[in-house]
Amino acid sequence: AIISARSRTFNINQNELLKLLDVIAFKGDSQTKADILVSHEYKGLSTSSDPWGIKSFLGSCPTLLNAGSTTNFVYEITNFNGDMNTINNISTRSKIKDRIKAIYNSSARLKFSHCENEIFHENLRKTDSLMPEYLSDILIKYYSGLGSNLTDLVDNDVIRIRVTDFLKAVLLGMFSSK
Repeated sequence: AIISARSRTFNINQNELLKLLDVIAFKGDSQTKADILVSHEYKGLSTSSDPWGIKSFLGSCPTLLNAGSTTNFVYEITNFNGDMNTINNISTRSKIKDRIKAIYNSSARLKFSHCENEIFHENLRKTDSLMPEYLSDILIKYYSGLGSNLTDLVDNDVIRIRVTDFLKAVLLGMFSSK
């Protein structure tokens, strides 16, 4: 297989590799965190269908939790006296950041209301009862251009630890939708 530094994909003789590794299926479904199930034996201990996740940096950085319809946060706009159509018509490449900037420039504020998906909201609360509020604040700070790393966006050590616990829960199998 040849991996090109300028390409996100590479050619591989898939059938030959799958046969060599005794692989039955090449890709897991969207309902499992495991990318591959491995059966192995080591020092007398054996496992059968041990789930492993594979993350790669080919192309772009891997993600733990993909944004989608189940991970939406809903905010209330307070003290807004502008024209909402003007805000909604912002369609720049960074339209979310630009819309938030325009809202804040109008002296209005965004106040977290709820997570659109109730299951996601409850999963967040299982890691910490205030996790929805923590993440909603982090999202606003991120989209306001205040940083891109957790250390930039959270100045409270306890909250940083709790968010890290949430990320560990996602890594170990928590889904946003179930």
